[in-house]
Amino acid sequence: MEPLDIHTAMDGPTALLRVAGELDASTASTLDEALRRAAVDGVSERLVLDFRNLTFVDSAGLSVLVAAHKRLQREGAELVISSPSAAVRRLFDIAGLDRVLTITE
Repeated sequence: MEPLDIHTAMDGPTALLRVAGELDASTASTLDEALRRAAVDGVSERLVLDFRNLTFVDSAGLSVLVAAHKRLQREGAELVISSPSAAVRRLFDIAGLDRVLTITE
């Protein structure tokens, strides 16, 4: 099992979270905590998840992303998935999340 590595950088109202490793049942809470910290008190208007080094996502990981998307929307903020690998992008497409989440190349 590969750990999840997250590096967060702030650029004004945008938080960039570079995520590497596997997003699964054992690591989903790590991403959830990082997203909550980055969005504390509405400081971030935009949270960008750089997934270029994310190698795997399971249903627990998808759940965290959908919950974060809904939470941020209620707070007037935006969640953006950036540069997912072909395999991760395909999973978003199969799950129909390409129509819900903002995904950029």
